[in-house]
Amino acid sequence: MKKLTILLVALTTLILSCSQKKNKLKEKLDQYATSYQMEDYVKMSSFVLPSVMEQIGGTENFVNLMTSLPATFANAGMKVDLRKIEFGEIGEIYEKSNFLISVVTTTLPIEVNNMKGTIKSSVIGFSEDKGETWYFIEGNDEGRTAISNTNPEIIQLIKVPTPEMKIGDKILVQKGGQWIKK
Repeated sequence: MKKLTILLVALTTLILSCSQKKNKLKEKLDQYATSYQMEDYVKMSSFVLPSVMEQIGGTENFVNLMTSLPATFANAGMKVDLRKIEFGEIGEIYEKSNFLISVVTTTLPIEVNNMKGTIKSSVIGFSEDKGETWYFIEGNDEGRTAISNTNPEIIQLIKVPTPEMKIGDKILVQKGGQWIKK
């Protein structure tokens, strides 16, 4: 009977711990998504992996990059309204030492040559302090590399979907920053 009680207490503690981590991630993801959709790129920058912010050159450069994205897409013949990005459900949270990682799918409506489509991608949520602080990075090749540079073991725990663009009946996938036929 005593062993059963100890087992139940341990199991309850584990479930509560997992629930708290997911709630904290959800809270931070909601803040990140809102800053993204409201074009508050200064606040959004506080949720971006610090090593990536350093590579970009800080908050000011991040804001300039995000502000210029619609024009970059337009130069490639695409209309994109970043405010319309949708975030899916939080994936399983994986843990290794103090590190936590999870994948959240995203959908971004686009238009190319008056044809409507979507980019299906993801963001990777990453914590270095057991879920107290969460950072987010795009779930593309560059994002996976950035997390690999921080903790190569944890990135191996997750499956990050390859970004996919669907326009009409055509499907392209992103490889090495380029869109190629699937």
